This record gives sequence, structure tokens and C-alpha cells, in this order.
Amino acid sequence: MTKRTTILAGALAPITAITALILMPAVASAENGGADLLALYGKMHAAMAADSAAGVVAAAGEIAGQAEAAMSGPHAEAFSAVEKAARAMTGADLETLREQFLPLSTAMAKLVEAGALAGADIYYCSMAEGYWLQTKNDSAVKNPYYGKSMLTCGWKVDKVEG
Repeated sequence: MTKRTTILAGALAPITAITALILMPAVASAENGGADLLALYGKMHAAMAADSAAGVVAAAGEIAGQAEAAMSGPHAEAFSAVEKAARAMTGADLETLREQFLPLSTAMAKLVEAGALAGADIYYCSMAEGYWLQTKNDSAVKNPYYGKSMLTCGWKVDKVEG
């Protein structure tokens, strides 16, 4: 390697590293406690609790990509379940999306139980027979399955049963 090639390679290294960071998708990881994944899930939860389907399918697609990227770690099976459930969220109406949100929420809750996601509490609605997550600093119950008609239906639980 000539001196000129060495200098050129050294000059390109920072550009290559920056490009990799820009193009790298944010993934749920131990470093960020799954904050990106929880933020996307939070957008879905907030929309449905407000009786809206806006952005839900798009957020589900992003969750699927992040979960897929995290499948090589110690919680690969749990992230695989999240990825599969998120990809299945293709409904065009709120009722369908709420039904499709049930398996995604259960899979996400299992990640919380396993310690793979930090900063969320698990909630349960017996009428919907479904779980959901809310951030730890959000103590007011916001049921995504019934929205405004029964927003406070549900309670915080320690784990997913069954």
C-alpha cells in the first residue's frame, strides 16, 4: 500500500462510519432499552386510544423492521413474535387494527417481562382479553381496544398470563 492510498483510506474512514450510522436503522437493544421500539408502539397505542387508525400500519411496519433486526440477540424468539405480529397489522379500519393489535401487544409485553424492553408497564383489559403497554410515567389507564368509549377500562398487571 502506498502512502497516498493509506492517506486516502484514512480520510474516507470517518465518512464511511458516518454514512453507516445514518443508514443504520434504529433497533431495540439493551443500549437504548428498546426506546425506539416503545416509541413506535406508543404512537400506535395513542392513536387507537383516541379512536384513530392514523399512522398505525406505518408504525407497525417500522416495529417489524426493528424487531427483525434484533432477532439475533438473546431474546430472538420474543422479537420474532413481535415481528410476525407487527407484519400482520395491515387492517384498513380501526376495528380490524384493534384485533390485530392484541397479538402485537402480547408479544411486546413478553419482551417487557423478559427485561428486553425497559420503561413500560403492562396493562390488561378483561373485556378485550388483551394486554397493552404504557410508559412508566403514564399512570392514567388508556385502553386502546375500546378507545374513548371505555378509555379507563383495564388495570396494570405484573405479567402476561398463559
